[in-house]
Amino acid sequence: MEKALQKGSTPKILAPDLSGRAMQVGPARLIDIGTDLENQEIKLIEVGTAMPEYFTLSYCWGGKGFLKSDSKTLGRWKKNIPWMNLPKTFKDAVAITRRLGYRYLWIDSLCTVQDGVHDWQVESSKMAEVYENGVLNISAALGPDAEYGCFHDRYFLCDQKTKGIFQDDLKSFPVQLKWGEPVTAFNLHPSTNVDGHSKSGS
Repeated sequence: MEKALQKGSTPKILAPDLSGRAMQVGPARLIDIGTDLENQEIKLIEVGTAMPEYFTLSYCWGGKGFLKSDSKTLGRWKKNIPWMNLPKTFKDAVAITRRLGYRYLWIDSLCTVQDGVHDWQVESSKMAEVYENGVLNISAALGPDAEYGCFHDRYFLCDQKTKGIFQDDLKSFPVQLKWGEPVTAFNLHPSTNVDGHSKSGS
């Protein structure tokens, strides 16, 4: 995944695989993010009986308002979902899906009509199958709301006796940590101490 997300990588966007998936339980709608890695035009599509391969997004709604689908916006979102109005977590999920070579993404707030009682009841009743039948679930686990995004600094806190192992991009190396001090992936290198000075003393 790390290699696929590197800037400049251009994986092939897969055409929808419609074979052998017609009997699977899935969502009524998906977000078509297109085949152009730099394109900001995305839209809702009705799935029908043939289910393309898709990613799902798991995130915390939080207390902030953000873009959703309702009876007034559903028709407009089928033509174009305004990119500038998307919260950061949604934009990051689109980028991940594209970089890994897939075209379709399911986000609950956009793919389910939020003020449609019947639609919400039907779609929410099969949510477990929607996640299960997706190719991959993107989990924005640390975000308190949809604006937080999927990418963030990694850190941990040590106790008084910790000489931890800090893991970054498939490399693990020992680090000497101070009591209660956070360490991020961006201020450490195998040859530096936690204070940023080299181990040689320079």
